[in-house]
Amino acid sequence: MIKTQYEGGITDREELHGAIEVITTPAEAKAFLDYYARRIYEAGKKLGYDKQRAMQCARDNIGYVIGYGVPREARQAFSDLGCSHTIF
Repeated sequence: MIKTQYEGGITDREELHGAIEVITTPAEAKAFLDYYARRIYEAGKKLGYDKQRAMQCARDNIGYVIGYGVPREARQAFSDLGCSHTIF
């Protein structure tokens, strides 16, 4: 597995991409966003992250992924939750 660091929160890129590609409903997208934000929060607590910052990091990471081509249903479900690529 490829591990990367995003502002102090450890993310598993294979898990992130794989999960996003199979999500098709807003409920699935919300559940994954909440799960992912909790992971970032737990990893970032020692750096002073609060839950709001962890959620923004999760939205930014997911937005980055959906900006580079995922199924339309996943892109729409996450876009509805405020996730978007910073450029696209």
